[in-house]
Amino acid sequence: MLMHRTENPHRYNKKQETCSISFEDCGFIDSPSGFLHKKRFIDQFELLYVIKGALYIGLDGRPVTLRKNNLIILPPYKTLEGTRPSQQPTGFYYVNFTTDNPKNFGVRAGRVQTCHSPVLIDRLEDLHRQKSSLFVPDYVRDAHLLLLLHEAGRTGGGDTGGGEIASMVRQYVADHIAQPLTADLLSSELMYNKDYLCRIVKKHFGVSLKDYIIRQKLELSKKLLVTSNYSVKEIAGLVGYQDPNLFTKFFKYHTRQSPGDYRYLHAS
Repeated sequence: MLMHRTENPHRYNKKQETCSISFEDCGFIDSPSGFLHKKRFIDQFELLYVIKGALYIGLDGRPVTLRKNNLIILPPYKTLEGTRPSQQPTGFYYVNFTTDNPKNFGVRAGRVQTCHSPVLIDRLEDLHRQKSSLFVPDYVRDAHLLLLLHEAGRTGGGDTGGGEIASMVRQYVADHIAQPLTADLLSSELMYNKDYLCRIVKKHFGVSLKDYIIRQKLELSKKLLVTSNYSVKEIAGLVGYQDPNLFTKFFKYHTRQSPGDYRYLHAS
């Protein structure tokens, strides 16, 4: 365990405080296609970095897709599980650690970052080699963990264009379309500031986050009305409206037609 002194931010309080960070475990998983992450409860921070293939996981029900060169630090006290098997051979590193002050050590949990740094791979390989060595003191592993986190923070600013985040929004809305969706809910589930999330959606989809959700629910409603034999009540439930009367008002407000009229006019 490494201890670090921090200065109190208040000008007239000169008391120094300490925080700690400790390496716990690491490993590399190299799997053929069909890999599915086991469901488990994590009680430590866990860094994942994919070097090939893709990893499909859920964090307390929040879907996350990690592709080549994607890195994420998972926060503790969450349920981690695979959401679907990989479609191709997949390889990734994992690093477990604990800290009582993640911010002070540059730990940004819950966000997918894109890192292309060869130095990052070197740090991971070094830590992996040292894990099983009897001649490497714990504090050396802790120091290498700090170097790894520093490199991840230095090079892993993420997708500055917001494409990864936009994809996360698209996937979350698609996977939870049968639930009431709001900007506040997506902000909480995806762990991004609501205003920032709305700007990303506006940039990539051309509409506000609220309007994007409405558009997706309308598109699915129209598709089901035209191509399925579901009743209006059933379709209402499939797009997040338990009250079919509210769904009818919603649909008519945005299309100027009732669901029944739309089905009659557009069904082949």
